[in-house]
Amino acid sequence: MFKLLSFRVGVTLTSGRLVVLTLSCICLLSANTYAQDFGSEKAAQTAWTFGGHSKYQYIHTRIPEDSVLHSINGDHLQDHNFEMRLKASARRDRWDFGIHAQLIGVHSDTLAGLRGLPGLIIPGSDVINDDRRWFNLTHEFNNEGKNASVLRLDRVNVGYTGDRTVIRFGRQAISWGNGLLFTPMDILNPFDPATVDKEYKSGDDMLYGQYLLTNGNDIQAVAVVRRNPLNGEVEQDSSSTALKYHGVWASNEYDLLLAEHYGETLIGLGASTDFGGAVWRGDLVWNDTDSGSVISAVAGISYSWVLREHNWTGFLEYFTMVSARPMGITPCLVLPPTLIC
Repeated sequence: MFKLLSFRVGVTLTSGRLVVLTLSCICLLSANTYAQDFGSEKAAQTAWTFGGHSKYQYIHTRIPEDSVLHSINGDHLQDHNFEMRLKASARRDRWDFGIHAQLIGVHSDTLAGLRGLPGLIIPGSDVINDDRRWFNLTHEFNNEGKNASVLRLDRVNVGYTGDRTVIRFGRQAISWGNGLLFTPMDILNPFDPATVDKEYKSGDDMLYGQYLLTNGNDIQAVAVVRRNPLNGEVEQDSSSTALKYHGVWASNEYDLLLAEHYGETLIGLGASTDFGGAVWRGDLVWNDTDSGSVISAVAGISYSWVLREHNWTGFLEYFTMVSARPMGITPCLVLPPTLIC
């Protein structure tokens, strides 16, 4: 279906060198902008914005006696997570640039416990890294036992916005699909459904394009380049290419998705509508895996109201995943695409 050319990058940049290179580009752009603006009042202005946050999160988890973690950590887990994010963005005419830097510190019983289970590959078994990403923009200060601290760039991208087109290259995040808690169509930068803090997705290295049609519909295309963590090479079976059509008809919206994801064909259909003052939405995704077809579906309803001068929102969502095999349709574990059945 989609073919992503395999290639190798001849120059290897360490995370430290990439950070210095990025900051140097920002300084050069700022100096160039100041010089042009000082020399001519008609020179294009560059608008810079800066921001950031720091967060601390404490999680206490009770462990049942029949859990594999009970023998390692006892009857409870305590996790201390700290994250600082510094953001900068610039816009000049039709061009824009964005960068997010993260400082992450973790002292986690869960992290240490999952490390004690050899061969287990699930979310939470390691602190975030760039082993699968095209560019290595992460520097680990320490990562052993319960403790880990890393400095990384979670966003570094440059974009161009035309009258009807948008093109953006670099580390970024996009969201697709209609699910609120479960998002089977959000294949490129998905959240773990158990994630507590969903303010920011982790960025991936990709080329993104969008074209706006005259009727208000749009076409989006994405190519995400990833490496095989076993050999460090860029491979098609580790990468993703996707094409999505978003349409609007009256008060209804729909999405058509066609993708090659980790070497497997994926087709998706999504829709949302307003009925009875509530929003009804759903997604249906078919994935052709090596072990057979996998169908994922989510359907939900959300409603907002005002009570005692406060805004309230409630939603109900149902998710299912089945795997079609020669002996029939059997339930399948909810796992990442590479681990399904």
